[in-house]
Amino acid sequence: MEPPLGFLPSDFGLLCKLHKSIYGLKQAPRAWYERLTSTLMSFGFVHNKCDSSLLVLNNIAGCIYVLIYIHDIILTDSSHSILQAIIPKLHYVFALKQLGDLDYFLGIEVK
Repeated sequence: MEPPLGFLPSDFGLLCKLHKSIYGLKQAPRAWYERLTSTLMSFGFVHNKCDSSLLVLNNIAGCIYVLIYIHDIILTDSSHSILQAIIPKLHYVFALKQLGDLDYFLGIEVK
């Protein structure tokens, strides 16, 4: 990284404050997790009491589970229609890539 234009080299006691995280920095995964979970919580999801990487949305139409592992997300639901309603909302905020049905996750075969 380079200091911004106008930053004098004699100002050694000054710092540059980043207004957003940069990919590759130690804080980037934490910033990503906070942004993702705050977005999901604004949709009505709540953290699971036993696992903070699992968020759950319960409503009349059914239940959606979102499992987060670093930058991978698993979405599953009890009714296909409510999942199809939440995916466009997530896609509006984030660049999503849907990989289809889940076969393997973290070396575990899913059937």
